[in-house]
Amino acid sequence: MGSVAEEVVRMARCPVITTRQQVDPWHVHPPRRILVPVDFSEHSRTALRYGRELAAAFGGQLTVLYVIEEILHPAFYNTGVFSIYDVMPDIEERSKKALEEFVVRTDGPEVPINYRVVHGRAVREIVHEAEREPADLIVMSTHGLTGLQHLLLGSVTERVIRQAPCPVFVVKAFGKSLLRPTRAEASEKVKTTT
Repeated sequence: MGSVAEEVVRMARCPVITTRQQVDPWHVHPPRRILVPVDFSEHSRTALRYGRELAAAFGGQLTVLYVIEEILHPAFYNTGVFSIYDVMPDIEERSKKALEEFVVRTDGPEVPINYRVVHGRAVREIVHEAEREPADLIVMSTHGLTGLQHLLLGSVTERVIRQAPCPVFVVKAFGKSLLRPTRAEASEKVKTTT
């Protein structure tokens, strides 16, 4: 993906769908297997809402994915702790329960949902899951970081876009939303207009 496309993904004030150039053209069909990676942030909640709406619209199903990234501060190494599993051996079970609760607390139509908790690096595991499934579409959020913040943090979303085996629908933490207001947003709007 060229730098212009990356900047559009980063700066556009509306959702953006990207596809990678392929030797053989994709056969266009409705996305029925939709992968939504989440990190429990409000940004990923928005992506999950889009994923649910798309799955309902196309008669599809979601796979909601959480990647346990094993990043420990070097100070832990002095205590003999080398893995997050040393600190929290039941992290996968806890993560799956948290993932299920996150989905329950997210507005959207009822659709078939598969839950996946895996261990590894986020970009690699998201792309691997999209290939394993195989997914028709990945729905992800981006925080819209620019400048030094973007340079220092990088973007999981941008790296997934570069490697994904399928189109990626990128939703924004800012700007235009294509979603209907949530129940809480609708009641808040009623309060402010009266």
